[in-house]
Amino acid sequence: MTTIYTGLDIAKLNLQLHLLGRRHDLPNTAAGHRRLVKLLAALPGAHVICEATGGYERDLVAALHDARIPVSVLNPARVRHFARATGQRAKTDPLDAAILTAYGQALQPPPTAPRTPQEHHLSELIRRRCRYWPSWWRNASKPNGSPCPPCAAKPKVSSAAWNAI
Repeated sequence: MTTIYTGLDIAKLNLQLHLLGRRHDLPNTAAGHRRLVKLLAALPGAHVICEATGGYERDLVAALHDARIPVSVLNPARVRHFARATGQRAKTDPLDAAILTAYGQALQPPPTAPRTPQEHHLSELIRRRCRYWPSWWRNASKPNGSPCPPCAAKPKVSSAAWNAI
């Protein structure tokens, strides 16, 4: 079976799919994910190439893994360098999807493995820690360890507790 690389540009609200030279615009919602899976399931050998987008791709990648459609999640900097090497300077969603298709055809990246439940749990803990760390650090660096007198009465969280998160 021949592999058919399909570029998928992922944004907060929409998905741009470049499939066999045609563009498809889909919403980045559960319904859009179902439509995408239906489009790709009808095409044996489809392999989706997308970029890591800071979280917008997580649900979609999980849906593709559930449907057993191979997907490669790439570092956006590598794709950008590939685009520049091919002379592509413009940056729009349809062009990005086409570049992702070309990247897949040229470099044939391996599929990204689905995350294990432990990896999901660990990444959620890290995300939570990163969200609260800046405010904790600002408060801990004040002379009394808190931004205002009413806050000083609250119990302080030790660094060991933060490190446990």
